[in-house]
Amino acid sequence: MTPFPRELWAMFVDCPADELAPCYFYEYSRESTSLREACANSRPVIPSGVTNGFDFYLSSPWSTAQEELMSDPARTFMLWPEWPDKPYLQISAEERRRRLRWSAKDDPKIAHLKKLSFFAMTQLSPEGLRPVSPAGATAPSGESWSEALAASQGKLGWPVHPINASMWETVFRIDWKAFSDAQLVDMFQAWLDKYRPTASSNLTENPSVTNRFETHLKQLGALRVLRKFKEDEIPPNIGLYQDKSEWARARLVAQGVIEWFSV
Repeated sequence: MTPFPRELWAMFVDCPADELAPCYFYEYSRESTSLREACANSRPVIPSGVTNGFDFYLSSPWSTAQEELMSDPARTFMLWPEWPDKPYLQISAEERRRRLRWSAKDDPKIAHLKKLSFFAMTQLSPEGLRPVSPAGATAPSGESWSEALAASQGKLGWPVHPINASMWETVFRIDWKAFSDAQLVDMFQAWLDKYRPTASSNLTENPSVTNRFETHLKQLGALRVLRKFKEDEIPPNIGLYQDKSEWARARLVAQGVIEWFSV
C-alpha cells in the first residue's frame, strides 16, 4: 500500500511556526468545493515555457479583475499555481518564504495588487491581539461593519463585530499622552470584566497544541486520515488521537471549518 503522504495530515507538526496561518488558509481552502470550482472556472492556464507560475499570475490581467483575492485569505492562494492540487508543505520552503515576503512594492508594474499581503498572514495569532485587517481570519471587515457595530452598541453597550460566539472584532480609541501603560492595562481589565462573553475559567488547555491554527490543522489531518482509512486500520505512525471520540470530534470540527470556508 502506498504510504499516506505526511504533508496531508502532519501539517500541525511539520509546518514552521511562522507559516501556520498561511498553511491553515491554504489547506482548508483546498477542501472547499466552491473555491476549487471558482478557481477552475476563472484562473487561466499557465502557458508552456513560463518558469514561475506565481509570478505569471501576479502580472496576469486575470489577477487585476480578482478584487476578492486582495481581501479574502481563503481566495488569495489562487495566485499560487500549486493550489488546490498540491499540499502546502510540498512547495519548497525557499519558494514559500519568497512568496510570503512578496510585496507589490517589489514591482511597480503590478500596483493593482498593492493591498495584497501574504506577510500579514504570518503575523496572525488567533490566541492574542491582532490588527483588524482584510488579510485577517474573518470576512472582509469593511462589509456590514457599521451595521454590526451599531447593533451591538445598543444590545451590549459596546460596539463589536461578532464573528462567532467566541470571537469578536472591536476598536478602541487611545490617548497615548494621557495614560500610562499600567493605566491602560487596568482599563482593559475593566473592559474584560464587563464585556467578555466567555469567562477565562471556562477555557480549556491542551499542552500538546499551543495554537488554534495547529489545532485546526491537526483536525483537518484527522479528517483526511478518516477518509482514507477505517478507524481500526489507521497506521500506527499516524497517532493523531488515542480515543475514537477524539477522532470523531476532530472530523466534525474540521468539517465545520470547511463549511465556513465555503460560504
